[in-house]
Amino acid sequence: MKQQDYIKESVEEYLGRFYSVIDVLGGDVLPEAPECHGLALTDNVEENALAMRRYLHIAEFGLVGNLVELLENKGILVYITEVGNDAFSGINGSVNGRPYIIINGRMSAERIRSTIAHEMAHFIFKWPDNMEEKQIEDTATAVSGAFLLPFADARRELGIRRTAVTKDMTLTCKEYGISMYLLVKRANLCGIINDNVARNFYIQAGQAGWKKHEPSRIRQEEPMLFMQLVFRAVSENEISVQKGAELLKQPYAYVQEQCFAWRGGAEKMSKEKPRK
Repeated sequence: MKQQDYIKESVEEYLGRFYSVIDVLGGDVLPEAPECHGLALTDNVEENALAMRRYLHIAEFGLVGNLVELLENKGILVYITEVGNDAFSGINGSVNGRPYIIINGRMSAERIRSTIAHEMAHFIFKWPDNMEEKQIEDTATAVSGAFLLPFADARRELGIRRTAVTKDMTLTCKEYGISMYLLVKRANLCGIINDNVARNFYIQAGQAGWKKHEPSRIRQEEPMLFMQLVFRAVSENEISVQKGAELLKQPYAYVQEQCFAWRGGAEKMSKEKPRK
């Protein structure tokens, strides 16, 4: 099976499981879907990144926290699948008018965040019909970088001028959940480091194998919405434990414990006599 076919089937299978529990609980359990392709694209990357933040109703500056959690709370579906080919990072689409993002879970946590931001740019902005595919991809990448590390934050965290890429910069990477590759690119674009400094970093990082396998410094974010909805449906006896286990592809005992362990503990406590 071709990779593209596998990804398509994986997405369709997941969305089928997801919407089966939505049908049980009712569509009002999800936030209203945001408008897709509603923002006008400008020639200024920083302005576009700021527009993305406003679109999501988050602070215009500062770090973006748990990105997966943020999107799920905005009604944007996120699914992390396992694809062995490094060529695939992510795709976006919509189902029932609701945007979704599919991500390759084999990437580093930092790359997952930057890929999510990249795919967000694809469905948030209205892209010109005459813009070439490569330019669209390059622009989405630039906007996603500015979204995760805005100009003002880069200069505040790193300083106005740097003469070298130094290890202390990894602290900013960890704080903002980005890779050193992204940080160096942003530092270069923001005028903090010059082209020569950036080029030297890329050479050294490439020799160390960082282009595809840069060490991760943060914990991977996990989608929780689907699991929460299934647990809710099981706990409210809308579906059986067995059905919940099938939807989540988890063991029966795991779903039972997550949904009913506290109920048993509460009953046990209610039977205990209060101490005098």
